[in-house]
Amino acid sequence: MTRPHPRRPRLAASAVCALLLTCAAPTSAVADEAVPLRLYAKPGGVTTGDCAQPSTACGLDRVLARQRELTPTMTRDLVVYFDGGRYQSTQPRTLGAADSGKNGHRVIWRNLPGESPVLSAGVPITGWTKDQDGLWRADAKGLDFLQLYGLGKRFTRARTPNTGFVPSRLMLVKGQQALRISIPGAALPDGDLGGLDGAHAVVQFTWRQLRYRIDAVSAAQDGFRQVVPKSPEGITNPTGTGGTLKVALETKEWVTGQRYATFFEGAKEFLDADNEWWLDRKANRVYLKSAQDPSTLGIVAPVGQQVLRLDGASDIQFHGLQFAHTSWLLPNQQGNLQRQGGVHFEAVPPGKTSAGFPVWEVNPGAVHIENSRNISFTRNAFRHLGATGVVLGPGTNQVSFDSNVFTKIADSGIFIGTPQDPAVPEQAQNRGTTVRNNYFDDLGLDYHTDSAVTATYPNGLAIEHNTITNVRNIGINLGWTHNLELNQVSALRDVRVRDNRLERNCLVAIDCGAIHTKANFHYAAGVPRSTISGNYITQVNRQPTAVGSTKVAAIYLDDRTNRLLVERNQFDSVDEGVYSPNPIGQDNTIEREPTGGQQVKDNAGLPPANKWLTTFDFARDSIGGKAGPYPDPA
Repeated sequence: MTRPHPRRPRLAASAVCALLLTCAAPTSAVADEAVPLRLYAKPGGVTTGDCAQPSTACGLDRVLARQRELTPTMTRDLVVYFDGGRYQSTQPRTLGAADSGKNGHRVIWRNLPGESPVLSAGVPITGWTKDQDGLWRADAKGLDFLQLYGLGKRFTRARTPNTGFVPSRLMLVKGQQALRISIPGAALPDGDLGGLDGAHAVVQFTWRQLRYRIDAVSAAQDGFRQVVPKSPEGITNPTGTGGTLKVALETKEWVTGQRYATFFEGAKEFLDADNEWWLDRKANRVYLKSAQDPSTLGIVAPVGQQVLRLDGASDIQFHGLQFAHTSWLLPNQQGNLQRQGGVHFEAVPPGKTSAGFPVWEVNPGAVHIENSRNISFTRNAFRHLGATGVVLGPGTNQVSFDSNVFTKIADSGIFIGTPQDPAVPEQAQNRGTTVRNNYFDDLGLDYHTDSAVTATYPNGLAIEHNTITNVRNIGINLGWTHNLELNQVSALRDVRVRDNRLERNCLVAIDCGAIHTKANFHYAAGVPRSTISGNYITQVNRQPTAVGSTKVAAIYLDDRTNRLLVERNQFDSVDEGVYSPNPIGQDNTIEREPTGGQQVKDNAGLPPANKWLTTFDFARDSIGGKAGPYPDPA
């Protein structure tokens, strides 16, 4: 499972000395450079002391305090070894300049070799008993949550239908700014469905998802029921600024009476399948339908929105950690009106960018990074998350992701940038990001507007040799806004999407591509041309449940994509190879038919040394293994 890690240069030098028998004893300065400073963390560790030995391992708060004491005068790398177990905090750990590497050295957070540390924003749910109706129940501890996790498992929030969708229509109440969702009467069970506390109607149309909290459901009449959404999300096209969300029903795509695909979740009446759960917020109880005793399943409810924040940090490396159990409660507070790519409406009414587009807010990441440089993630896992894995906000420079796993995530894997303005000032740009040799699997579990990677206006971005599978919406999403003139975009440049394997993307959405581009890629003298090449894309097809008339394609060049080179890609079992529905500007070079052949297939996706990521067993193995920086903690 693990691979040998190359020794530090000092060991190679000592081997040469042993062979030649001519080297003098090393000076103390050289020895200091070669051997890192070490700190040791473990769950429930001591709260005092120097944390410098496994026998005196500290809790993470104390380790952070020691780290800040040591970084100002660093003369060598500082390694924090995490023992196995769960490091629980409902507030994010925040790293900044005081936590960063200094004097040319790094701070390294890594697993104790062979161990599996989990940085968790969740809280255990214990004390399960069985009701007469066969459901398990436990005290919910006053918490509100939209996901529930166990050992290696993500449970399903009670829903109907259990799979797929029911047909629906969005209707405006005549003379009012109110919305109704019309559904077949048999789509919801009979019973007391009025005023369902915590229940949602989830409406999918082409590339968007609209999640409405349910206020009431009418009795069946003429074969149909009317679902009444709560305010503010159930108010359409409001006037004034008095606490209502603007739903874009006034634009031509949202035609009253248009057919949609809908499912419902979060009511006890829907709790009818094994591994479904329901939270009774009024009674402060959580229910689970399970053939196993939940006390043996390590049940965790997500509470914190983020696990880790980096702001003003630099020269920090993360290896062998798991980031897990984050929450995102905005859908329970004002509904969730999502756009493709991991963003939502939140402002009331939404503001406008300098280009005249609505302001969209980025869904939160379990790890949030901004104003930081030289940050790397290697052989980590981002899993069981309530929104997005990682968000790179403004001002990141040289952030890399190599050999990580992103799986079982409610929304997206990585979001890079901001959707607010194409004229991103240099200090706020995302520069030099690398996403290489990673495995993305099973994303968009709750919010079907997801992507494995979204990048709005990156200045230098390499997405290479990743395997991206089982994504409800876009695999790789590049660029933002649309219909911009060529001189309106300066930051979207030097983007390289090469040698990736994308399969089973666009599993719910249409108007969708495994690789989807928008706007203008800056291309001029001295600026490398943005390129999509050597990718193998397979099983990207319109699903039978999809609603709308737009297409699904392997590579979708949307919204006046300009100045892009598309070459040597290979497609199998896709609806369409390269699709460009909108007017295309100048200077695109596009090979529309497969030209890579078997060579592209063999080369695309994870390299041979990383294939183990696709079958990794989190319950048994360590994602960081025994390899990594400074593998021997002795």
